[in-house]
Formats: sequence, structure tokens, C-alpha cells
Amino acid sequence: MVDLNGSAVWALALESAHFPGLLQHQARQIGGQVAWRVAGAQLTIFQWQKQAERLSEALIHQGVEPGEPVGLWMSDGLAWPVALFGIWGAGAVALPLSAGLSPGAVAETLRRAGAGRVLVDRPGQLGQARLVPFGPPGDGLPGPRPWRGGTVAAGAERLVRMARLNRQSPALAAPTSGTTGKPRLAMLSHHNLLASAGARAMLVKHQPGDLVLSWLPLAHLYALNADILKGLICGVAAARLPHPAGLFRALRRWRPTHLQAVPRLYEKAWRLAGGENANPESLQAVFGSRLRWAGCGGAPLPAWLAAGYARLGIPILEGYGLTEASPLVTLNTPGACCPGTAGRVVPGMEVTLAADGEILVRGDGVMRGYLGADGRIDPHTGWLATGDLGAWREGGFLRVDGRKSETIVLSTGRKVMPAKVEAALAALPGVDSAVVLGEGRPRVLALVLPRPGVSLDWSRLGNLDGLESWEQPARLIVLPRPLSAEWGELTPLGKVRRDVVASHFRDLLPPLAGP
Repeated sequence: MVDLNGSAVWALALESAHFPGLLQHQARQIGGQVAWRVAGAQLTIFQWQKQAERLSEALIHQGVEPGEPVGLWMSDGLAWPVALFGIWGAGAVALPLSAGLSPGAVAETLRRAGAGRVLVDRPGQLGQARLVPFGPPGDGLPGPRPWRGGTVAAGAERLVRMARLNRQSPALAAPTSGTTGKPRLAMLSHHNLLASAGARAMLVKHQPGDLVLSWLPLAHLYALNADILKGLICGVAAARLPHPAGLFRALRRWRPTHLQAVPRLYEKAWRLAGGENANPESLQAVFGSRLRWAGCGGAPLPAWLAAGYARLGIPILEGYGLTEASPLVTLNTPGACCPGTAGRVVPGMEVTLAADGEILVRGDGVMRGYLGADGRIDPHTGWLATGDLGAWREGGFLRVDGRKSETIVLSTGRKVMPAKVEAALAALPGVDSAVVLGEGRPRVLALVLPRPGVSLDWSRLGNLDGLESWEQPARLIVLPRPLSAEWGELTPLGKVRRDVVASHFRDLLPPLAGP
């Protein structure tokens, strides 16, 4: 275990020139320590480094050039972090792709990035994309056999490329969430990623013997930052669940001290623990009995839920970030947690609010710019407009109110933030989830999914706590099924794509002339 003092891990992140060098440093210091576990296998930091070096040399032998984007389209097993660092060790840029993407979507993203190679771990995965598949098996300990092809010359070239890497070298072409259109590719440097993961490592206060349960998609920057990069800086082991199916069984099996998740998981766990009748023992039983704190991101956590967890002794450390900021901007911490907010600004970042409340950020984590298909980066300077609206709370805590572009303008001229209404609906007994629509109508509509076997409290509709009269939904429409990422209604982390939802359920909506 490395020195987990906050200043020590922050210094390690600041002093490292790049992530391959950081992995090499940790392999020398704590190489025998387990970094990753799955059922039946584990990966030490030393094994991680050696397998990554072998892959780097294979990539160089295959003709990968420094700065070249290389796709990473693999299942979320032990081989994923090895592949990531293998790409970096070749001096290349990693392009993480969600394992659930279709071959067509992958081919389109690779085209926009100007990438001609992609690491895969399933035969025939690319279909008609006509790209070059090479990579390790999915969930077992990565072995050398699939990566044969490195030579003595490739090994020497790897050392040369390592020496040329620096903090400003491009590291990641990260697809944005695409909630408001086609995803763009944010070019992040090693400096961006080291600063962001280092800030998280300093603030969360790990202890010897900690174990993180990692289950979110590794191709998403939230898990990549919090589980892979922060874990390496702290030297904290992670138990990897390659697929979210069986998550609650995995919690009981691994008994983690920490995990990162999205609000949906904490809502389900709260119900399993007894909901309003939950107590510290029943809540800990759901998480395996050792959980000290849990992180939350990807979407706003309802304030009532955050307060409930805090009351029962498990603080949910909600944060705020975006891909273009590597991603961390603000974070609640074990020593400074304000339920209902996204926390305070992390070291190395700055936040200000525009006149209309839009959140503007700048600092060490902010991207170099967006990557174009011609390989050029459209440089970014100054304040980054996030497209999110927010407000300051006492003590310097930031409250995030939703997307600026999602503001619903009623036919009366009034404006409604759908996230605010959805949070009020989610607090109702019997409501599993809700989506609010209403652009151009006199009042908003609420599409609601009831909890199985629970009756909705219809009497509360139109009198929801904390809402103005014009924000109250005029009509509640029951959804026939849950929203789905597979159908494009949700992002991989659970953010709602409202335009897709409105299109898919348009037959349930009243004519525009109605409420």
C-alpha cells in the first residue's frame, strides 16, 4: 500500500510525467499488490505493467505510430486496464468505446477519430467495419499468446517513446455523452487525467485494506477515472464485475468498502433495505456490511435519498463533472458532504456561474480541445461552457439544476427545469422513475414508471413539494416499460435522452393543443 495521506497521493500525481511512468513506479514500489480481482483470477500491479509493456511492443510492431488513436472495444474484464496502458505505452492515444455499441456505431466513431485500428476481444466483433482486430481474451488474466509479434526492435522503440512522453502528450480521445446530439471526441492529455484522478485520490481518504467494487462501464470516463486511474495512484484494489447483472450478489460476496455508482443503484438499494423503514443494519446488509462511503455521478442524486443515506451512516459522495474536464469538477468528500449538492470545487479546477446560471469551468482537467476526423485538435482556451445550470449553496457547495438546453419553455412563457420536477416525482411513494416533457404546452406532462406491485399516490399529483404552481405536472402518463439504453433512451450511465423518449412514446402524449 502506498502512503495514503492526501498530500502524498496528490504529490505522486503531480510529479508523474505520464501514466505508463506512474504504472512503472507503482510496480517498483508495490508490484506484488493485487490491483484487480475477478471471480477466479487476479492481476497484480507488476503483472499489469509487464502485460501492458508486451502489448505496447506488439502495437509498435504492428505499425502503430506515436499520437495515433487506437480504439479500445473490449468487454469490461481484467484485460481492459492492461489494454489501456498498452496503448499509452506505445505513445498512442486511447479511444475508449462502450462494449455495448453496435459495430456500425463503433465504425462511425473510429472514422470520426481517424483511427484505423481497434483492440477487440471477441471473434467477428467488427462485422463489416474492416478494421484490424487484435487483443487479449476478455475476463481472464491477460496472457502473452494473443499479443505475439513484439520484437527486440519494438522493445527498444517502446523505451524511446516512453522517454518522449510528457504531461502534455495526448492520452485519450474521449467520446462525450451525446445527450444533446452526436457525441464529440474530447482530447485529454496525461496532465488532464493525472490532475483529475490525483484530486479524487487526495480527497476520498482511502485506508489500507480498502476494496472498491468496480462495475460501471470502463469505457466511460467516470469509471476510468475513479476505478482505474485513482485506484492506481492510491494502490487500492478493485473487484471487477464485468457485467452489472448480479450486482447485489457481488456486493455481498466482495464486501467492498467503497463503490462508484449512478443514482439508479442507490434508489434500488434503498428499497431493498426497506425504504422509509430502512435502518443502518438493513442498509449495510445490502452493500455487504463494510461500506464506508459511496461515490455517485452520471446524473443528479435526489436530495431526499442522499439525506436518507447520510442519516443511516453511509454518505453518498456526489460529484459533478463532464468528459471535457477529465471529468471531475466538484466533489462531496467524507469530511465535507452536503446532501443535495455536487460538492465543492476540487483542487486544480475553477468554477464560476454566468449571468444566466450556466456553469463555467477551467483548470488542470479541462481538455486540449475536440478531435476532428482530420486528426487536428480544435483548441480550447479560457472558460469552458458546460451547458449545465447551477447555483451556489452556503459553504461553497455547488447545486446542479440540469441542462440549459433541456429547459422547457411553456406556451405561457414560463420556464421549467425538468430535473427539478423529476426529483419531486421520484420522491413519491410508488414511483420508480419519471421523465418530464412539455415544450410548447401550457403545463408539463410526467411520464412515470410505477414500482412493481405498488400503487401510485395520485392525490399528490399537482401538489408536489418544492414546486411552483406552473411547474406542477398537468397529467401523469404511465410508461408501459422501463426506459432502455439499448433503445437509445438512456446513455450508458443512465442520463435520459428526452428527444428519443418523446419520439418513442409520442402515441401516449395528448395533442399539442392539450395540456
